[in-house]
Amino acid sequence: MSQIAEDVGDAHTIGHACARCLAGYLEIGAVERFDSALERYRQIATSGQHFVDKWCVTGAQAMQAILVGDFVVAEHKARDSLQMAQSVDAKLATGVYGMQMFTIRREQGRLAEVAPLFKRFVDEHSEDAAWRPGLMLICSDLGFEAQARDNLNRLAESESSIPVDSKRLVTLTYLAEVAARLRDIRHAERVYALLLPFRDQVVTVPVFTLCCGAAARYLGMLASALGDWSAAEEHFEYALHMDERLRASPWLAHSRHEFALMLAVRNRTEDKARARDLLAAAATAANELKMFALLQRIGGARTSTGLRN
Repeated sequence: MSQIAEDVGDAHTIGHACARCLAGYLEIGAVERFDSALERYRQIATSGQHFVDKWCVTGAQAMQAILVGDFVVAEHKARDSLQMAQSVDAKLATGVYGMQMFTIRREQGRLAEVAPLFKRFVDEHSEDAAWRPGLMLICSDLGFEAQARDNLNRLAESESSIPVDSKRLVTLTYLAEVAARLRDIRHAERVYALLLPFRDQVVTVPVFTLCCGAAARYLGMLASALGDWSAAEEHFEYALHMDERLRASPWLAHSRHEFALMLAVRNRTEDKARARDLLAAAATAANELKMFALLQRIGGARTSTGLRN
């Protein structure tokens, strides 16, 4: 698509092709091609007159900043993108902004700020399950286990609650996190089966919303909860490789943290040393990127597992 657009030479068509390629490149870990496509799209948007191109580029720049952990730039770009869309039908823009800011605030350890708004929105739109996974994750992160379990039951037990559109993969990762944390074997097995076909790819929310690192990390968490150490190790090793390839520092830190937890529980002779190294690397990155929620979890992991340096 991109090559045909370049051959035709129409700027708007080139921009459209670039936009369609962005999430696809990240899904396969081709971060250099993502960067090139975004830069080409920025050139088209800057020189052109199409509002939608300028809006998409700004949103994609927020996506790129989240990927590498520059949350200050990400927040500015997300807000700029939302403001640009205020003069038109902003439903899509609001959804993009909501998912980006949810991800930013979560990494900053500031979910408590948005929890009441999320709950009110879900209560007022009970027929729309689109935001319930986010509320479930907020409950889990903030320690409201009963509420997290209730939302997990509602979502995981109804196939219609798991979207079949571009939000499907990220919804499955939310379910995976909560099921793994709660050690809910029944739901962990079901979510694992639904997520397994995506094991080799990266979690994205197209077209320019989010990239959350390797899907394999979430499979590793589920396999660990199920006690399948061999599968968990295989998934985590792949996640480390893919997140490094993406240069996705926040998600690499999460993969290292979750892998360390799994190794600590398995507790083979060689596991403690590697788990300690993984936690140290995760803590360094989390500190540099001001990922305060992850730092708190790493501290808790060191205490509960005896992996202090």
